[in-house]
Amino acid sequence: MVAVHGDGFVLHVGDFDRVHTLFGLGFKAHADFQIVHALKHAFGNGFLNQVWLYVAVAFGGRNLGGEFVKVLVNCEDDAQFLGLENCSVVSNGADFPKKKKESKKKKKPFTAGFFGNMRYHPNRDGIKWFLKNVWEADSDDRLVIAGSESREYAGIKGAMATGYLEDLNSEIAVWDVSVVPVRYGTGRQNKILQSWAAGVPVISTSFAAKGVYGEDGKNLLIADTPFEFKRSLERIKKDGSLASGIAGGGKMTLKKYFDWKKSGVIIRGIYSSEFKAARGTKRTAARGKNKTGNKKGRKK
Repeated sequence: MVAVHGDGFVLHVGDFDRVHTLFGLGFKAHADFQIVHALKHAFGNGFLNQVWLYVAVAFGGRNLGGEFVKVLVNCEDDAQFLGLENCSVVSNGADFPKKKKESKKKKKPFTAGFFGNMRYHPNRDGIKWFLKNVWEADSDDRLVIAGSESREYAGIKGAMATGYLEDLNSEIAVWDVSVVPVRYGTGRQNKILQSWAAGVPVISTSFAAKGVYGEDGKNLLIADTPFEFKRSLERIKKDGSLASGIAGGGKMTLKKYFDWKKSGVIIRGIYSSEFKAARGTKRTAARGKNKTGNKKGRKK
């Protein structure tokens, strides 16, 4: 989320480290039915001491409209949730690799991957659910868990944790499938966009797929239960044409809806118009003060 203040101040609210800024500005969290969903997952996974962080990100922004002249979010659902008249949706995107991906030769083991910042609770919840309910430790297949704070999963049998990677795209590109078992959160799932950019097929929950216009069988496979995830993994593993087909559909979706250049043009236009309007308001106010001062001076 990006908020533009009338004085040209830009506040970025997109990670837990900056949540306190919202409260410092006097914003209050609002009760909503979604809070029940957030708390359910938070309590269920032992995150009681940090529940307020998720609540702040999800609900603290509802009063942004009164403090800022423009609020930018990257997902329609977030804009609808905030319900602000001065809110605009600007999609994020993913960079396509400069080098063309080499065609994969048949190799073992079959590799599935998950990546993300593990300090983000929806990521932690998703991978823990996947490991508990879907992944079979005795399988000949391999699961790669990549991203900040992922080292805590290093001791799990059948899984490899990489930790933070400087070149994450190169790692994703060698996977056979990218799994996205994310069940709640905000914004769009960048992990799906990055996987599409790398030409890797995606298996995603319906929740995560919604924000990126995911369609089952066209640009990804949707799975919400352990059985559906296991079945989808087998389908990708055994059907190369299916895997390449949904990977290709993902690239088409990425090019059509998530173009950085198009988003950049929109953002520049918004910033330009809002800053000009703010400067014009200041100048008008300054002229008014000067006129008032001159009149008082003449009376004397």
